[in-house]
Amino acid sequence: RYIVPVAEHHDGFPMYASPFTHWNAAEMGPRRDVCRELMDLTRQRGLKFGVSSHRAFNWHYYGSDDTWDTVDPANVGLYGRRHAPEAPADQAFMEDWFARTLHLMDTFQPDVLWFDFGWHSPEYAPWRPQVLAAYYNRARQWGREVVLQYKDALPDGVAVLDVERGKLPGIRPDYWQTDTSVSVRSWGYIEDDVFRSSASLIHDLVDIVSKNGNLLLNVGPRPDGTIPAEAEQVLRDIGAWLDLNGEAIYGTRPWRVYGEGPTPVGGGHFSEQTNAPLTPLDIRYTTRLEDGRPLLYAIVPGEPGSTVTLTALAGDPAPERVTLLGSDAALRWERRPEGLVLRLPERRPSPHALALRLEGLPAQG
Repeated sequence: RYIVPVAEHHDGFPMYASPFTHWNAAEMGPRRDVCRELMDLTRQRGLKFGVSSHRAFNWHYYGSDDTWDTVDPANVGLYGRRHAPEAPADQAFMEDWFARTLHLMDTFQPDVLWFDFGWHSPEYAPWRPQVLAAYYNRARQWGREVVLQYKDALPDGVAVLDVERGKLPGIRPDYWQTDTSVSVRSWGYIEDDVFRSSASLIHDLVDIVSKNGNLLLNVGPRPDGTIPAEAEQVLRDIGAWLDLNGEAIYGTRPWRVYGEGPTPVGGGHFSEQTNAPLTPLDIRYTTRLEDGRPLLYAIVPGEPGSTVTLTALAGDPAPERVTLLGSDAALRWERRPEGLVLRLPERRPSPHALALRLEGLPAQG
């Protein structure tokens, strides 16, 4: 588990003490180095700590008009220098962006360095490899493994692809990530917000993990740091589900197929609102080793009927043992031409998703 606060968003206001602009959280409101405080608390609890940089989009973030304060030279430290709307970032901006990035590395030694959109523009091409080299070389000096996350414009295998508010349609050989929020409408706190359901986020988690990814989930706290009750309940529901079914998620790998079922899952950024909800027929698979023996997990979204059929196992021998995580009930199963058919108990450990553990199958993954 890790915590990744926004170090600097598109607005150009660092949430830490920055030597590059007095427009920062330590010198202005709230006059606190928010990132450092979060880092200290995170690492005190034995968690990984990261920072995100959205500054690459700052060049195009603010508009300008002769009547706006964005053109006032006194505010250049926040808004940046005035330029034509479609002009590429100039050398001075690029050097400043790179220097701020190095400062983040040296100040926080982040376990995760996360970049938002913006650095896909052509002028960033010679700078991207320098960022990777600087970060990975520093990590060797720190004696730690680190993760750089990006959304576009890097070759496979050099960092972790991040998909914003979306998923991938299939297994990706290289590890990847989805970032989304408990809120449908915002990444921060807003009044009268609309929240994702606990079930939908658990289903997202299961789908993502089955495809070799992980879920980065955003929560927007109120100004006093408290979490809205609706968001808190979602987190508690996910935590309760993981308490029962975590072994089907943590430390697992993709199986030979990610899953089965009728519901297509579109890929790419901002696709989550167009994807239909998963059904009990949309089963997802994960696998892991226990004492050298392969285990297969079949995770069934929602509330299935009395039986569930694993069609992906139609050509496989019957397992030696099948259990339902979180339940002591004995399960019955039989191998049929259409797949492995399992009879489920009437009492279920969760309304959100059921995780079946299958033992004694051939090692495939």
